[in-house]
Amino acid sequence: MQQTVTRTALRGSIFLFLLVMASCRPDVPIDINRNTSQFDKEAAYEWQKLMLDISRYTPGFRATIQARALGYIGLAGYEAAVPGMPRFNSLQPHFPALKLPRQEYGKTYHWALSVHTAYHTIIKAYYPNLPAEQLAKLNLLATDLDSKYSKQIADNAIYTRSKSFGKAVAEAVYAWSATDSIGHNAYLRTAPTDYVPPTGGGKWQPTVPDFSRAFVPYWGKVRTFAMSQADKLSPAPLTYSTLKTSEYYKQGQEIYNLTTPISYDNQWIAEFWSDDNPIQTCDPSTRFISILNQTLVKRNANLEMAVYAYAKVGMAMSDGGVACWHSKYTYNVERPVQFIRANIASAWVTKLNNPLINRMGYTPPFPAYPSGHSVFGAAAADAMISVFGNDNYYDYDRTHEGRTDFIGKPRFFRTFTQMAQENAFSRIPLGVHWRMDCDEGLRLGKLAAQKVNGLKWVKS
Repeated sequence: MQQTVTRTALRGSIFLFLLVMASCRPDVPIDINRNTSQFDKEAAYEWQKLMLDISRYTPGFRATIQARALGYIGLAGYEAAVPGMPRFNSLQPHFPALKLPRQEYGKTYHWALSVHTAYHTIIKAYYPNLPAEQLAKLNLLATDLDSKYSKQIADNAIYTRSKSFGKAVAEAVYAWSATDSIGHNAYLRTAPTDYVPPTGGGKWQPTVPDFSRAFVPYWGKVRTFAMSQADKLSPAPLTYSTLKTSEYYKQGQEIYNLTTPISYDNQWIAEFWSDDNPIQTCDPSTRFISILNQTLVKRNANLEMAVYAYAKVGMAMSDGGVACWHSKYTYNVERPVQFIRANIASAWVTKLNNPLINRMGYTPPFPAYPSGHSVFGAAAADAMISVFGNDNYYDYDRTHEGRTDFIGKPRFFRTFTQMAQENAFSRIPLGVHWRMDCDEGLRLGKLAAQKVNGLKWVKS
């Protein structure tokens, strides 16, 4: 009797062991006749993690140019998944010139494979100048995810259909993107020689130490996703004045006081949010993709939530960048370094340094008002609020954790709004923006997100 019980228990244990082992094997086909929300975030998340590396090392893809790429990449990922998202709409009706393929109704799709293929296809198209190391990482990720998903799909027709759909969506989005002549391939012409900045009191001119030419001065003409022409123009900035009693002068004095000397906390904040230097870090728009990545991990997000969030954040930052640069080159407000050196302290320099190339005390090469960093942060924050709510960050931003070339220690935030506000303030003790730039950047970025959030994403 005891022997019979033991054998029965042993057979049960072996069966349970084999069942567990089978469920852990990557090549066991899974039930793929399901919606996007039933897949995990991996197909979008792993590609967006790679964007931090791509933005950091790929020549020409900084600030507005990178934000635009993130907008179209996010849109492609969303459209490759939305047929499997019953609560959501395709955005194609908002963009009549965008000719998207249709899925085969009644047929099964592996939505993770479609999303992965869309990301792979459009990222390869956007970054033909990837450095060898980043290209190798892109190819490795593509191979790994192809292999993983192929093992989940028993029917080759489903594999082919899913992959073809993702590729066709990405090609359609990229083709539409290419019809925007100012934005398309802008990484090849970041500082056009035909632009001559206006002169006069308070007007921007190339700044010390290297007097670089203006960065993408025609960016305000780039196509937006949701903002109108009227939305793009900021209210007029403060009136230029050298009178010590004027608000303009007082804001210059504030910058001088915050930087001479700079406190430890202000230096930490200034360096933590800078992201101005290629190769040292990702660009300031992709920085908020890093924060979104961390949020998706914290929320244990599925693929539906991931593609929705990446599309909203990317498109909001893209529109915000266009509006910001439209206003920058409409008003052509000088940078603080011009004013302070002329009116307060002739040898003063900013706290913005690039130790990798020994470029010290410099200023980004474009007008001050409004602040691009502030726009990107506010646009990303309000887009994320629309997905997660405003109390769902409540954590440390660990983007630069472990860095030793600047103060990269994580910083804690209770809300996305608090995060955006600190990012905006950081530009003042860094010495590269007036307070008015940052205040208006927060307003303009929030407006960009509101316009994108207002698209008909969810079915009524």
